[in-house]
Amino acid sequence: MKTAAFAAAGLALGLAVPAGAQGSGAWTLDTPKAPLDVAHLIYAAPGASAPLVAVSCRRKTGQVIASFDAAQSLAANRRGETWVDRIGRPAPWPVSVTIASGATRTTLRGQASPNPAGGSTVSVEVSDRAPVLAEWKKTGALQLEALDEAKAPPPAKKGLVSRFLRFCG
Repeated sequence: MKTAAFAAAGLALGLAVPAGAQGSGAWTLDTPKAPLDVAHLIYAAPGASAPLVAVSCRRKTGQVIASFDAAQSLAANRRGETWVDRIGRPAPWPVSVTIASGATRTTLRGQASPNPAGGSTVSVEVSDRAPVLAEWKKTGALQLEALDEAKAPPPAKKGLVSRFLRFCG
């Protein structure tokens, strides 16, 4: 889950909504040229200051990380620099995350971290060979569910999903 923590940090700290997506709601793909860089496929809703859904991967790792912000906060208070939940466990906290595309669904262990803007940032790591991602490649539709919330942006263009998944695997 170290990779998932990296993706969640990226969502919370720096995946700003691309300027072209701010008024229209759009999927945006960024596939860097450097061999160790991370590709991002994000959906930004109209007028949003942060992505609704962010999907990322390191080149040729075969692992995809999906992240989204949820309104529910698992953080209860701080102990020094560390956020803890109501029973005293330090962040990040384990959560079940369901990924769906078309009729294909899978539930995996993910994690939730405190979001500086409030709520939690949820992330989950999945193999680029998982049936749910094969279905995403066909349909362009992706839904993420955790902490009693579902994020289901409009389908991405299939070509964007295919290019993203080729970068990953």
